Amino acid sequence: MYLLVIIPILLLGLGLLNQYDLIVVMMNLPIGMLIYYILFSRFSCKIEINEINELEVIYFFPWDDNVLISLDDFDKVTVEKVKNSSFYLLSFSSADEFAEIVNVRLNMRKGALEQMLTYIKAANKLKISRSVGRTFH
Repeated sequence: MYLLVIIPILLLGLGLLNQYDLIVVMMNLPIGMLIYYILFSRFSCKIEINEINELEVIYFFPWDDNVLISLDDFDKVTVEKVKNSSFYLLSFSSADEFAEIVNVRLNMRKGALEQMLTYIKAANKLKISRSVGRTFH
């Protein structure tokens, strides 16, 4: 999140130090931020589990809609690392035949994800499985 502030200032400062035209620097700044978003920050988020057993995913970028999931509605969580990207896909499913599967994309550190999964498994008794071939171990 700090890089979201540091990178534009760094790009602007380097452009001015190299005495580039200010218009060129200001045009390249959105391109640089778009590249940063695509490569590093897509689906960056913060996760909170509240007292009524709801998982809330708060994305850092406003164009990603925040997610609120009641963990009591699900029996199983499948975790997989999406190939050629920096984010994980969590699929919440239930044993009910007509229940929907909720997919949540997360971009977070591996340690924080493991800590969240351990907490969910202990507190909510959800079965956690990892997809074969794409696990992050």
